[in-house]
Amino acid sequence: MFMYMGIMRGILTMMTAPSWSTLSDRVGRCKIIALSAFGTVVQRGSFLFVCTWPHLVKPWIIPILFAGDAFTCLLGGGAALNPVSSAYMTDISSDNNFSTLFAVANGIERCGAIVGPLIGAAMITKAGSL
Repeated sequence: MFMYMGIMRGILTMMTAPSWSTLSDRVGRCKIIALSAFGTVVQRGSFLFVCTWPHLVKPWIIPILFAGDAFTCLLGGGAALNPVSSAYMTDISSDNNFSTLFAVANGIERCGAIVGPLIGAAMITKAGSL
């Protein structure tokens, strides 16, 4: 099942991420960042919903997870969020603080990569087996 989610995620992201990156040049980077972040929140919310109330959504667990992933990929997901965020940081930084800004952003992203799975593991432990 997770293999199919990964295939779907890859195909949808491949089809949509370049369009979102190009659109950010025309409509503004902040709008695209907000839209991509919203898609990611919906995807994480679907996971949280399934983990919090598995007894209520038992027959719908897989479709809910697929829908959350599809939604975030259609809105660009991380594949659009990362380059657009980097372009925005380049737009707002000066030569003096360019390296500091990117170093801090990279550090925050790495901290999220460490803390996020710990939160996910705790949620799965609380909910039991999916």
